[in-house]
Amino acid sequence: DREFGGFCGGLSADAFADCLLDSSKFLASPSKDEDEDAERILNGVSWIVCSTLSLAFPKSANSIYELVDYGTKNGKAQLYVDINWRPVFWPDDDTAARQTIMDFARKATIVKLTDEEAEWLFGIPAAEAFANPERILQKEFPNALGILVTAGERGASYSLLGCTGEIGAFHVDVQDTTGAGDAFTAGIIHGLLALQNTDTTLKPLSS
Repeated sequence: DREFGGFCGGLSADAFADCLLDSSKFLASPSKDEDEDAERILNGVSWIVCSTLSLAFPKSANSIYELVDYGTKNGKAQLYVDINWRPVFWPDDDTAARQTIMDFARKATIVKLTDEEAEWLFGIPAAEAFANPERILQKEFPNALGILVTAGERGASYSLLGCTGEIGAFHVDVQDTTGAGDAFTAGIIHGLLALQNTDTTLKPLSS
């Protein structure tokens, strides 16, 4: 199940917590201790991980742009974008949503998306996107270092730093897929952080 229909109780899409993000609480004038702490956190991170859900709402979108801009320029952080397309959060105009998402994703060092999201974004069959992640990377994200394409029980494919391949999914008794993408991302970031400290071939990620 990769579809999100709405919130329990009929709450509107803007009731989602991520839509309430306010960068002014983090990047205000550093006259208060909490502001200084927030800036130290952003200055010290290696990766900023975010999806595109918050881009559907003006206030949270501006906050995402400001936080990412601050973290990548001042803190030298890398950006990992999970496309995480959920139509329920966006107006009916798919064309505008697609452009907004792509403009943001093209800022990323690494892009993660499902095979179905690739079909929606680029108009190519999901199976083709999964089988040829390097083509998407070269054509759609030429400035990124890598792309990850997930396909549920089929596993994931990747094109990262010149290496392309597929990894099968773990065989488990699935009860609920909520958070599966987040767990995948956490594992990827954990691995990248470990490799950045030990493998010189990943030096571009920290340069």
